Amino acid sequence: MGSREKLLDSACASFGQKGYHASSVDDILEAAGVVPSNFYYHFKSKEALGFEVLECIFERARSRFTPLLEDPSRPAAARLEQLFGLFVKRMADSGCCGGCPMGNLAQELSDSYPAFREQLAGFFEECMKGIEAVLQQGVCSGEFRQDLDPRSTAILLFGAIEGLMLLSKSLKDVAPMEMGFRQGMALLMNKDNG
Repeated sequence: MGSREKLLDSACASFGQKGYHASSVDDILEAAGVVPSNFYYHFKSKEALGFEVLECIFERARSRFTPLLEDPSRPAAARLEQLFGLFVKRMADSGCCGGCPMGNLAQELSDSYPAFREQLAGFFEECMKGIEAVLQQGVCSGEFRQDLDPRSTAILLFGAIEGLMLLSKSLKDVAPMEMGFRQGMALLMNKDNG
């Protein structure tokens, strides 16, 4: 692994654990095991590194979620249940620590760094559109309620995912996520279809 990748990995971990503001360049350098000249060779500033970290986080999320959401061979409900299950597993595996790195960074940076907010908002919109497409397929197939508005429901589900992760992080328990996701699925389902 080259110095650039080491810096990105260390920054991803540090931003996820401590946040952007509490992560110093020195902390990142130490964790990566590289010298300052390597940092400034690859990144003009901590802010430039921050943008690359966001893209790295986005790409990791896309690699996990896009194939799942876009799999037309599986019913829409099964895809959403698997998506929710991935979030529950992530929280359980971490001992309910950390939460959603993108949500954490959005809370920390949206008011003070408009460019970070815009980048995060763009990715959140991408996520909501992915969920919306699954919801639309579920409505069309009869799995989900016919009166369901896919756009509004995607916004609600995305907000629920973020909020339930925050709640589980605070309570140090994944049970709220599991209960919330079960209830969300129950509200989506077409009662006339089985």
